[in-house]
Amino acid sequence: MWPQSERRICKVLMCATCLVAVCVPFFSYCPISPMGRDVELVLPGEKRVSGDFEELPLDDKSERDSVVLKNGDSLSGEVVKIQEGEVHLAAEMVEGTVRIPLGSLKGLTLKKRTPTEKEAKDRITLSEGGSFVAMVGRTDGDKLLFRTGTGQGWPEMAVRMSDVASLALGVEPLVLLETDFTNEENVPFVGQEGEWVISRGRFFQCDSGQHGATAHARVSQWGRLRYSWTLDMPDWGRAGVYLLASNPSVVERGSSYLVQLEHGRLTVVRTSERGATSAFSCSTASVMPRAKFKFECDCQTGEINVWLNGKEMARFRDYRPVTSGEYLILRADGRAAFDDVRVEQVSGEPGPWEDGVTDLVVLKNGDRIAGRVKEISEKEVVVIDQDAAREAKAERGKVMRVTFGGRRTQPTKAPWIAFSSGDRLSGEVASMDERVLLVENETIGTLRFDVGLVKGIVVEE
Repeated sequence: MWPQSERRICKVLMCATCLVAVCVPFFSYCPISPMGRDVELVLPGEKRVSGDFEELPLDDKSERDSVVLKNGDSLSGEVVKIQEGEVHLAAEMVEGTVRIPLGSLKGLTLKKRTPTEKEAKDRITLSEGGSFVAMVGRTDGDKLLFRTGTGQGWPEMAVRMSDVASLALGVEPLVLLETDFTNEENVPFVGQEGEWVISRGRFFQCDSGQHGATAHARVSQWGRLRYSWTLDMPDWGRAGVYLLASNPSVVERGSSYLVQLEHGRLTVVRTSERGATSAFSCSTASVMPRAKFKFECDCQTGEINVWLNGKEMARFRDYRPVTSGEYLILRADGRAAFDDVRVEQVSGEPGPWEDGVTDLVVLKNGDRIAGRVKEISEKEVVVIDQDAAREAKAERGKVMRVTFGGRRTQPTKAPWIAFSSGDRLSGEVASMDERVLLVENETIGTLRFDVGLVKGIVVEE
């Protein structure tokens, strides 16, 4: 017989062994989400890729401002003001106000503030890079007049028409694809593999034994895009959507972003025409069997945001972004149903540019008038119609977007201002108080913005 003390030791060792045997397989299976900056993530059989990735908490409701210094340090608190090249920060862990030179900052993130003025509804995109929301008034010769806020203290400003790439009136996105799968005759998707049927207002792949079933729709995509769809997965398998796909066949790969759920794990993968795949994010997502997705990407900057069931799951940046695509592809391994598929172009050129076209006016009903924009007033847009060689007038309320001269906007360069609308604009910060941010933009000059519309300031990328 063993002494009592030795028997106790044996019991402890046996319990510890059982605990390790149970927990190690569980934790080794759980997907691990990368955090921080300049992340390199590699999944089995996939190419290594670098990018900026930030894993977000399910409730991203920060009540603090934060600054990140170039040396990597960070401070949280409340930005009192920006004046004479210094940020005045009431830091949480330090008494009094800390004064930080703007030249020492890498970036500044502002907590959500309520705008003090009525938000503008138009968007101006500049040829030299960047866009911002404003209230467009009228054209005056070779200038476009606008205001960035209402009430006293918000003067009328001007930008040369030659510096404007495009103008959106009403900030309404251009709907590229929308379907609710209630009528088989109007379904834009064509099934390639699998057994696709309309069932209860959903597009259903009903063959449980099918691996790699796909259906594609033709839709030209570029600029800043917003996607949304709903996915039901009766089987614990894999299903997702290829966005910005260059080829309707996933077997031949082509370039695209694949957003999918795989055994409860959310992944975003970039494919290339050479057949390689690059994984960008990996997050746990216990949302089975129904999931509502929203995905936003900027084909110029490579900025990507992912939402799942109304929660922002991740934001990251692809340094080699997919710049355009012609197809949207649904994919399922086993049974899966898709619904409420929608593709919107938030900003960018409204359509393929036509040779010889000076300007292009896109109406809300989808009609286009090609020619030369002669005048924009508070009531109408006047265009010299290229085909009819006559003056055409469109009510301003019916105009969605105007693109000028086929000018392409350039990527925004640091330093730049990030807005809650998703816009960004290059410019040096002149000053900021609790109400107004003053920005010195190279193209326009001094611009005034409501602080409640500003999300952050990037001094150095």
